[in-house]
Amino acid sequence: MRAFLLTDVALELRIAGTGPMEAELKALAADDSRIRFLGFVRDRDVAAQYQDALAVPFLPYDEDYGLITVEAMSAGKPVITTADAGGVNEFVRHGETGWCVAPTPEALAEAITQAAEDRTQTRAMGEHARRAVTHVTWSDTVRELITTPGQPSTAAPERFPVVKPDVVTPDRALETVANAGQHQGSGAGAHWLVLNTYPVYPPMGGGQSRMFHFYRHVASELGIRVTLLVLAPPASHAAESQEQCREIAPGLFEHRVPLSRSQARQQQSLQAALGVPVDDIAAIQGWRDNPRYIELLRHYAKTATQGVCAHPYLVHALREHVEVAWWYEAHNVETDLKRAILAAPLAKEVPQALEAMAEVENAERLACEESQQMLACAEGDLVTFRERYGLPTEKGCVVPNCADLSALPFIDMATRSEWQARLQQHRPVALFLGSWHGPNLEAAEFICRQLAPACPDVVFYLAGSLCDHPDFRQLPPNNVRALGRVSNAELAVLLASVDVALNPMFSGSGSNLKMLDYTASGVPVLTTPFGNRGLDFTPQQVWQAEKAEWPAALKALLATEPQARQAKVAEARQRTEHCFDWSVAVHRIADCDIQN
Repeated sequence: MRAFLLTDVALELRIAGTGPMEAELKALAADDSRIRFLGFVRDRDVAAQYQDALAVPFLPYDEDYGLITVEAMSAGKPVITTADAGGVNEFVRHGETGWCVAPTPEALAEAITQAAEDRTQTRAMGEHARRAVTHVTWSDTVRELITTPGQPSTAAPERFPVVKPDVVTPDRALETVANAGQHQGSGAGAHWLVLNTYPVYPPMGGGQSRMFHFYRHVASELGIRVTLLVLAPPASHAAESQEQCREIAPGLFEHRVPLSRSQARQQQSLQAALGVPVDDIAAIQGWRDNPRYIELLRHYAKTATQGVCAHPYLVHALREHVEVAWWYEAHNVETDLKRAILAAPLAKEVPQALEAMAEVENAERLACEESQQMLACAEGDLVTFRERYGLPTEKGCVVPNCADLSALPFIDMATRSEWQARLQQHRPVALFLGSWHGPNLEAAEFICRQLAPACPDVVFYLAGSLCDHPDFRQLPPNNVRALGRVSNAELAVLLASVDVALNPMFSGSGSNLKMLDYTASGVPVLTTPFGNRGLDFTPQQVWQAEKAEWPAALKALLATEPQARQAKVAEARQRTEHCFDWSVAVHRIADCDIQN
């Protein structure tokens, strides 16, 4: 701003974003009408701002990379930066793809003036910039990483099986799963019908991963045909909004049914009233307004030898249309989870919130009381159910969260250092994975407000759907990055290259599946004791600290010698293989009197 105020160019200086210096900067701008403060700008609008720009000033100090540089150059805009900007200057070549000048207002003012006075040359530099970053793509990055010397492509297997979706017409959909059972050998006579409120493929969150891997191993290990009948939420792409039936793993079928218009309207109305995602709550009664879902439910129920209610939200649908014995697969204590998520509207006694909470409580009670058997992630959840609903002590079976070990290669410390060098990481990087889920939001809030400011030399990555929450679209600490939802390939790169994985969990139920992705991949893990519940890793396998001790614990972890870190992560991987392998864990349900 000081540089721009020294010029008399006929340009606007647009400043996007918010932060603690906003008032100071507006005072500095005074009455100069050329300076516009845009405030928070959504991702979809950022591209338009780049396209409208003549050039993009980016002036960090000793930046490790600088995503703004690549974004601007990809939009065909030259970048104005300074000689002390760090990684930015790996892309900006002075006079060719932008300006790299001394870090003074006078030098920057001269660069801005040159950009404004010779716009033909400025646009030519923008085209050079665009060509200079055409190679900077995720696909190229991942391909280079997995073909690094010492890391042949065979050492980085596909994280999940590749399945080509078979989108079918409604007339063919009913035939697909029925015909599949004819070719499955000894287990062909057993058919599990599983009701769920969201698709599980491709598995990108904790719940999706658990269901996908658990049921694909039920199919492969136990020879049981499994149909997931899913109420699919509204999709952003038309193709994804169609009814789909596909085999997502051998013997495992997912049949997605779009919401009916009436169902979608009711869901939108409830979400507007509560201010949080309500796909699952709305489904408790909403399924009744979906004739196609009911038609398919009746069809699959004819051949089902066992039903499963994954989460309690479709328990009414299962009770009314599935005559065989059925199980309740509990991922969490949903009443506690939803009460925390709906805390604000419940405190205000919003009628829709009170009614929604009553629906959730009734659904969970019915699922616990009327199911033949319950599956839970942790013994603590079973204890809660037994006490809350007066269940017999013998009811309930723990099938712990597990890791897909075949798709999570162990990365030792030496190899991890090579990947970090390849990615040009100059500072330690800490990773937190989380969905838009109350306990995860609480953990991310702790990272942003307390841990990151206390550890300014560490870069913190937040990844997952939690980044879609409004509270994490504006991150005040300069050392926090919200990556959003990441693909399997991107996640594989993160797990192979970060210095530490974080699990600062303070509430919730079940166990934290992300911990097993971390330990299987060889990432040093810092967790709270609560985050370690149901997993019980020892101090010889992970680093553990209470909330108040986290800044010191993180610094101590990062100061630990590589040899000592290697010993811990190797122990953690060994325990993960021994205790949390899906192919072993799925056999525990054999003790639950499987209906064949």
